[in-house]
Amino acid sequence: MEAAGQDLFFPTINVLASPISKVGNTALRSFLYAAEITQQNYTSDADRIRNFHSHLAPGTEIHNPASRIKEHLTRKGQYRESLSVVILRDPVDRFLSMYVDMFALAQIPIRIAPYLQHEWMVKSTDELTNVHERVLRLLNWLEVDNHINVDEHWTPQVNFMVPNFTYDITLDINNLHSLPQRLAHSSQKLHWLENIEMPVRHQSNSTVQNLLGTEEIRARISSLYADDYTLRESLDLPTSVPPQVDTSTSQLDWPTIRTDLLGQQINNLTEVLAQQWRYLELSRAVRLARAIKRNQKRLQRLFPFR
Repeated sequence: MEAAGQDLFFPTINVLASPISKVGNTALRSFLYAAEITQQNYTSDADRIRNFHSHLAPGTEIHNPASRIKEHLTRKGQYRESLSVVILRDPVDRFLSMYVDMFALAQIPIRIAPYLQHEWMVKSTDELTNVHERVLRLLNWLEVDNHINVDEHWTPQVNFMVPNFTYDITLDINNLHSLPQRLAHSSQKLHWLENIEMPVRHQSNSTVQNLLGTEEIRARISSLYADDYTLRESLDLPTSVPPQVDTSTSQLDWPTIRTDLLGQQINNLTEVLAQQWRYLELSRAVRLARAIKRNQKRLQRLFPFR
């Protein structure tokens, strides 16, 4: 068994994880990191349970810097006899969540700048049908020249996993809350996790995701990620059922939703701009500054009382 580049091995708790972007990645990494440090630093179960959450980053957005994790982890041959974990997500839900985060809310700093010229970002003049066209444009782009593997946020889930390997624990993201108990039942040394709650994970705006998931878009995503669906079927994992969306109500609500989205988008793009200047990536910074100014002007024109 050879670990893929994304895998993390936690030697003290003897757990190998294959984190997948947009599949509870942050919560999984942070939870296992906290379990690793807690197991190292405390000998009694009572102390471990009491101190576990102090090793998580504060707030519901749980981000432990990669440098902190790497200080305590190793990927040597020890992982061969480890307890292996992977979390999976319905590909349609994952893709729509990615689109909302990256191109509606601009929530993923640095990642967005290379794609601004493609005009996948939701704009203040967009009607809902325009946004559907933007999603389809992205899907068209992903279908050619191996673009589907350019960014980890839309790379197929099967590409994150160790090839030809059966994981000890495979969970759908909707059952991520049960991971502490699954680990406790699978390893005697981790029995104290039975009393630990899985930290809250970030969830994208489900209302917007539902509005974007037209029948055509869902079909295109399902086709593009056919290997992921084959994997889910082999593991007997559920497929999400498309929600019933009242189109007439959705169309009426869209201007309000769009206003809220763009307000958040401008704030996030401003943060990205600051990061780009900080790293002296001036050409990207200039593009971002123009995009921010353009959206601000459109917002003021469309929503003068904002």
